[in-house]
Amino acid sequence: FNMNNRCLFCTQRSAAVCCLRCRTTDISTMFETLLTLLGKASMTSNYYDQIRTICQQIETLKWLLKPIQFTPITHFDPKVHRVDQKAKLYLQQASLDVQSMITIEVAADGNCLYNSIICLSGNTLSTPSELRVRSLIELVKNENFYHNRFAHIVGPVNEAIKNIARNFSFSELY
Repeated sequence: FNMNNRCLFCTQRSAAVCCLRCRTTDISTMFETLLTLLGKASMTSNYYDQIRTICQQIETLKWLLKPIQFTPITHFDPKVHRVDQKAKLYLQQASLDVQSMITIEVAADGNCLYNSIICLSGNTLSTPSELRVRSLIELVKNENFYHNRFAHIVGPVNEAIKNIARNFSFSELY
């Protein structure tokens, strides 16, 4: 029991990183608030340390980080999906084994990667903010693994972390 803590969501003194009042907030609003907090941290000179500390605090909120249900869509539904005509042109230039795939249009708002995951997962409850926050937690928690495995291909993990923390900004494929 430590009253020196502050709630991540409302910044009031709290025994935990989320006060009882904020715990009743809807999940998508919570993740938007957390991403805003992480985005502000990404603008500071010691952004990595701040983001790491915030991610470690978020990780203690097990009730917030329940596993996401991922049941990939298996068919194209014209009532729900639109064909991405530009991507279709690129796909025609790809190897034959993928040319028969259908390209699905998602909002091109800087959250393209996250919008694509949400679209393909069939999980309409997830938001780009939630996926960004969860990605940051994963990258911070396992930074050495991602650095050793992918930094030579995708670039520095700390730069990816900074970009993921900024809503509507490009994210590397970490």
